[in-house]
Amino acid sequence: MAEVGKGAYGTVTIVDGNAVKQFRKCSHLVQECVAGVFLRGQENVVEFIDADFKNTTLTMKAYPLTLRKWLNETESQPKHLKDEAARQILKGLIEIHSLHLVHGDMKPGNILVDRDPFRVVIADLGFISLRPYSKCERTAAVYRDTNVKSCHGHDIYSTGIILLEMYGDLKVKTQGTYEELREAITNEIHDKTMRKILRAMINEDHNKRPSAGKIYYKMFGEKILYPSINSNFEADYNYPEIRACMKTLADRYNIIRPNRGYKALSNYVERHNKSYQKHGCEVYSACMIFILSSVFGRYTTFDQKQAAKFCGCSSGLIVRITGKLCMDGDVVQYLMTP
Repeated sequence: MAEVGKGAYGTVTIVDGNAVKQFRKCSHLVQECVAGVFLRGQENVVEFIDADFKNTTLTMKAYPLTLRKWLNETESQPKHLKDEAARQILKGLIEIHSLHLVHGDMKPGNILVDRDPFRVVIADLGFISLRPYSKCERTAAVYRDTNVKSCHGHDIYSTGIILLEMYGDLKVKTQGTYEELREAITNEIHDKTMRKILRAMINEDHNKRPSAGKIYYKMFGEKILYPSINSNFEADYNYPEIRACMKTLADRYNIIRPNRGYKALSNYVERHNKSYQKHGCEVYSACMIFILSSVFGRYTTFDQKQAAKFCGCSSGLIVRITGKLCMDGDVVQYLMTP
């Protein structure tokens, strides 16, 4: 078992050929697990395998390199490989954005590379959320816009700096102003088309930055279309006791999207009524509020200890049921629908 990475939220080790991320807080595991389940099957997003809520770990497919390490292997990677890396990074971004999500922490260390066959995926899903709730203010400083807004344009700006580093064979070491970045693009990017694309990606006006799909078309002459999320799957269930309990907690702790959480939870309860009857409305409602706080909350927190105190049960029970909810594809689909 070898440690291969360390971040603000935990460490990553290789176990039985997979990457296992050990989290310091259960709320961080909740956030990344929900994103991983929702993005399962996307071609250029890291493959989520499993989550162990008892031990606060998440298992993903392992990759030998980050984009940063790949770029540092030589003074300049071959142009055709740079193009293929850019192609796959943009595909991953299109996959994420087509689902109304913002990654929130695009940087070379969060992009993984395999050499044979050559494959690039976007990883570290810990800041991913729907656009209005994305945690863009926490992006690594070098890749963070000086004017932070929770929108797709934030990821485009970060990716613009990544592509500047890759095609310019340089490393941006400090957060630059728009003018400093434009100057670097002029000095280091010799291809006129690429220079124009990068200038657009770091435009001061977020609304004037091109989408990942438009950038892909300008670079490779192909249109990539991914289906948007299906919002017609929902059914209405009537659990007034859940709605009332969730409203009480949401009001008390300033929790976002309680109605969406109610729909997700009532769908789950409809399919797992025996477990619901065993543990009760308060336990399940508190677990869902914990999930909402972790995925959509920025400045308020409601953790497993507060949930257990509210319900008069153990934190272990809260963590166990929260894990089942987070791993349920239908629950996650309800939660992540705009």
